[in-house]
Amino acid sequence: MSLKTLRKLWIALALLALASSLRAADAKQGVQITHLDDRLRIEINGELFTEYHFKNTSRPFLYPVLGPDGMPMTRDWPMKEADNEEHDHKHHRSIWFDHGEMNGVDFWSQEADAGQPIHEQLT
Repeated sequence: MSLKTLRKLWIALALLALASSLRAADAKQGVQITHLDDRLRIEINGELFTEYHFKNTSRPFLYPVLGPDGMPMTRDWPMKEADNEEHDHKHHRSIWFDHGEMNGVDFWSQEADAGQPIHEQLT
């Protein structure tokens, strides 16, 4: 193999290695959504932003919701025990959406006869 061919081969390998490392770096940039069994994990630039919980819960909700530098934007209770927080409004699960009453059914509360929104699919 000539020196010229060997040099071209080394340049090609170096460019391939560079392209591969750039592709790996790009995987951590932007928004990444990972579908888990019971929730979606949403990351921005490789850092957790929030998780969308939709299984085994009275209603779908986002928790935790993290701001700049990982600072929590919502409280922990009732999703996890927190001694330094009020233990009121057990139906307030971080960020969620519901109506008080639709067609005579209460979707706001978590009482036994309350309505329950059901997550069916993601598109």
